Amino acid sequence: MPKPNTTDATRRHADTAWLNGIQAINDEAAGMLDVNIIDATAGVEMIFDAAIGDVEAATLMRAVYQAAARIKKAPRRAPALCLCCPRAVRRLTPATIFGVARPAIAKPSNALAFAFCDKCSADRGNRAAKAATGLRRIWPDLRTVEVTHPEGGRA
Repeated sequence: MPKPNTTDATRRHADTAWLNGIQAINDEAAGMLDVNIIDATAGVEMIFDAAIGDVEAATLMRAVYQAAARIKKAPRRAPALCLCCPRAVRRLTPATIFGVARPAIAKPSNALAFAFCDKCSADRGNRAAKAATGLRRIWPDLRTVEVTHPEGGRA
């Protein structure tokens, strides 16, 4: 009897977990998401803010860290993809731009972090629109996608 392919089983488990996470965000969001776009400068500021006790900054940084870990661990034949286009995100550099989408409520308990590919990262003027379009592909019924910090920052 052949051995089951653990890579396929692991991927199926990850896909199920991802879909469950997406559903949890969808349930909590009620059709409205806030999005932070985080560049290197904002990332440094958030690390500092998290270190001095800012809960929102710590939450955003945890989401970015988890997305970075997924990108690093992704197998070569199934890399992480850019939210905005079908390009692979295979490596992280200081120029990597992340986004974090959270339900637009007072204290969200779920978030979706993603990375922009090099090409979409370079398109600074259109990052917010590209992120909104990518999120609408995942959640076609969204009423509002508000990119609250399109220039790489947060309130």
